[in-house]
Order: sequence, then C-alpha cells, then structure tokens
Amino acid sequence: MYLQDILPKMSKLYLGRIVDSFLKDVHMETEEEMREVILKNIDEIQNKERVKSHLDFSDESRETTLLNEMILMSLMERQGYYLSETEIYKNVETMEKEILKQSSDEEYIDKFIPSNTRRIYSAVLYEAWKKDDSLNAHEINILSVLRKELELSKRDHYLLESRIGRFPQKNNKLHSHQQISRSLINLESRGLILRFRSDTSYYMIPKDIARIVRYQMGGELRNEVYETLLNDLSVNQLREILGHLHINVSGVKEEVVDRILTHNILPSVALQVFSSKDLSAILRDLEGTKISGTKSEKVQNIIDYYEMLSTPTSSDPTDERARLFDFYEELAARDYKTLRINKVIDKDIQVNEFHNCQNRQHRYSM
Repeated sequence: MYLQDILPKMSKLYLGRIVDSFLKDVHMETEEEMREVILKNIDEIQNKERVKSHLDFSDESRETTLLNEMILMSLMERQGYYLSETEIYKNVETMEKEILKQSSDEEYIDKFIPSNTRRIYSAVLYEAWKKDDSLNAHEINILSVLRKELELSKRDHYLLESRIGRFPQKNNKLHSHQQISRSLINLESRGLILRFRSDTSYYMIPKDIARIVRYQMGGELRNEVYETLLNDLSVNQLREILGHLHINVSGVKEEVVDRILTHNILPSVALQVFSSKDLSAILRDLEGTKISGTKSEKVQNIIDYYEMLSTPTSSDPTDERARLFDFYEELAARDYKTLRINKVIDKDIQVNEFHNCQNRQHRYSM
C-alpha cells in the first residue's frame, strides 16, 4: 500500500509521528490537517537521501539500532511489507532465538564462517566489548570496515557476538516487548514505518519507500521471491554461481537452490557471475524489462523485475478478499508465477478451482 492509501486508516497520534519526521515543532489540531500536510510533502518523504539518512541509526543506542534493524528485516520478508503488532513481537523473538541456536552449533558455524575469518573478527569483537557494556561509534565503525574486508554479513556479526554473550543483550538475554515497542516508535518518528488499524494494529513500510529501505538494508529480494528467480534459472546456471564462489555444486536443482539461499548469497552477487550476454538472455524472457545497458544495470533490471512482480499495488493487503480482487486478472489469465510469488495460491490446481467457481456463478446468473 502507498502512503496515501494508509493515511485514512491512521489516528492522530500516529499521523503526528509522520509529521514530526519532516516538520518539527508544528502544531496541528485535526487529523485532516495532518493528512493534508503529509500529502503536500510526499516528495520529501519519498526522497532517497532523506530515507537513507533516517536509516542511519549511529546516533541511537545499540539496543535501538539492533531492534530497528530486526523490525525492518521482519517487515521486508513479508509480502506487502506489513505485520500485525503481535507478529512483530513474535518475529523479533524468533530471529533472536534462531541466531542464539545457530551460534551454539559448531558444525553450522564451521560451515558458514571460515575459521581464520572467525578467529580474526572474534578477537577484535571481544576486545571491543571487553571494556564496558556498550560499543562507541569508533568501535562500531572499525567492526563495520572489518566485516567488509573479511566479507562477513551483519548476521555473521550477530552469530559471533552471541558466542561471547553479547547478543541480543548481555548474557544473551532476549529483548522484551517494551523494548521492541520503543523501537517501533523510533522507526515511526523517522518516517520509515506507519502504524494503522484494520481489525487489529498493523505496522507497514509504505510502498513509496520500500525499495529504498530494502536496498539500504542489503536485502534486495525477499527469500521466497529470490527462490522464484533462482528456479527460473537452469541448473547449470545455478551450479555456475556456486562454482564461482567455491561452494559445492552437486545435487539436484532443489538442493542447489537451497544451498544458494542457505549461504545468503545476495541476488546481485549471484547474477554478477554471468556475462553481459548471459544477462541479456535472461532479460529477454522477462516481459517488459529493458535489455540494454551496462552489466550492473542488467543485474539491477532483473532484480527490479522480480521485486515489482512480488509487490503489486494492493487495495488492502490485510483483507484476503481484497487480495483476490487485486489479482483477478492474474487468476483469469492463469499467471501462475505471479500468483505463487504473491502467495495468492500454493498450488496450480487452486486456479482451476477459481475458474470452476466463476463458471458456476455464471451459470446461476443466466
């Protein structure tokens, strides 16, 4: 949903937080005034540099920074970029528990973080944490630079941090709902997420800025969308990706796809393996995409195609009936890929059930 679609569902308190994200110390009496000001400033809200600056959490406490990132990652993994308040609490807790579990699994750590890399980063991480219960801006910056040099992800950082008893908090303590609530308010005040009510309370990244948030957070594509992209490639192409990165290429297609996802290989990294000619061939099979351009532009065009395929305009993603109406043309045209990627169907046979239902309704109306 776009910002203008969400505003009518928002109350004064939460509208005020959006206004505060771009206008300070401005008092407005009514919700309508607030909605009008927000719409008049929509270009400012959508501005890429503004969104990027609000995604810089370096001036926040570690607790807020960590929770802000986890909340945004949870929202980005949901089709439509929305979750109920209860789902956010549950998702953050699940993510924290999963990292704690994986960090204690020696086989998992050995498989995904090279021993020499782990030794170097862990030593620096331990020294950074040793002096007190927080990391200063200088230490955070050094660790960020070191991760890039060692090709470690932020998730790898969390895994290694948990091994020294510092993730999610000291002594591996999970964050409370109260702490998560404070981060939700922080993200609202930055204009990065919106809170609205339908049958319950929801938080959403508006579609106006979702793509910017995703790229800045390094997500590129949701896992299920990325899986669709990978399944559209041939098994030889998939093996070429793994071979280039010195990862085991054996197994059937399903196993190879799973290995790429498990190793957290970003779509852009995977696609950069192919030549410009190969990328053009992939683009020719993707309707409506631009084929010309530099190699990097072609990679971006492929990613954008799947991103747009998975995030169509929705009248109300929280209403299943509205979702069926939104995808009426795709159901009628039997566009299985779009329907599956957007979780309208799980199996192709469900489209036949839709057509059978439509035929029965047509007969009854005659």
